[in-house]
Amino acid sequence: GKPVTHIDPDGAEDGWIPTDGGAGATVLSEPVGAMTWFPNNNTPRDKATFDMKITVPSELEVAGSGDLKSVRKHTGKETWRWVQPHQQATYLAMISISDYNVYHSTMRTTTGRKLPIWSFIEPKLGTVAEQRALIPKIIRYEERRFGPYPFNSAGIVVKETGAGYALETQNRPVFDGVPDDLTNVHEWAHQWYGNSVSLTNWVDIWLNEGFATYAEWLWDASHGGPSTAETFQKEYDSHPADDALWKPAPADFDDPADLFGSQGYLRGAMTLQALRQQVGSHDFFIILRSWAKQHKYGNVTTAQFIRLSERVSGQDLDAFFHAWLYVAAKPALS
Repeated sequence: GKPVTHIDPDGAEDGWIPTDGGAGATVLSEPVGAMTWFPNNNTPRDKATFDMKITVPSELEVAGSGDLKSVRKHTGKETWRWVQPHQQATYLAMISISDYNVYHSTMRTTTGRKLPIWSFIEPKLGTVAEQRALIPKIIRYEERRFGPYPFNSAGIVVKETGAGYALETQNRPVFDGVPDDLTNVHEWAHQWYGNSVSLTNWVDIWLNEGFATYAEWLWDASHGGPSTAETFQKEYDSHPADDALWKPAPADFDDPADLFGSQGYLRGAMTLQALRQQVGSHDFFIILRSWAKQHKYGNVTTAQFIRLSERVSGQDLDAFFHAWLYVAAKPALS
């Protein structure tokens, strides 16, 4: 077949995005772009393992999601093989074909595992050494809060794709240009929340984006920035009751154009901080780690997260979560 680019309801491009004047391409598939390059049951609840072989002219390189198994050279061409042994949603499968500089290194996780790191950098963007050096630091930082890193390799793809966004493709996030530190932190947090622990239905996307945004708050608080409570209060105070942030509700909307709205990202992160203040930091981080551990490589719903939060805290949180996730209005602070 001939792959194409898909236009989402919010106007963003996903799927097969040609680059380099058509000589290369990058696949960024959230939410439904995977259908542009391979046949699949295109829902995050139908996860699978992947084995991808991509043959390109020998002057090009191929980044992929999963682990690099081989690069086989033959006359004027190369075949790159990327294998994803862990369950992966279709939208997280990625290849990016271009004239890349490839950087390979290794790191140790907090549990002592040795992870290979393969990063693919567009030459005109430089070495991106600072952002590559952050990868092991971010992974170990997030392991201490979320639990062991769930995959077998890591790395980044940095290229001016023209897509206008970054994506947490499994094992190897893709960035449209050199990312800032917090964007880097955000996409790595998704390896736990979104990639390993995946949605059952897109309406629960706050379980992806709220968690990754909260990881930014945590990182900022640990690196000289405001505390997560201070960030929460600033955001709460700066968004009046009629602000667009409060509509639609994070876990109750039906317009696909709202899928990547601020209600999932910012209000989702605010929900987590409000939960932390409700149950206390000790129980809160038990909830985060238990969520990642109990549903590793699986699919989840908001209802399951509510049940876990109640079980760990011993509190009835129905009214709390109803106000923060299901009502299109600014929640009152208790």
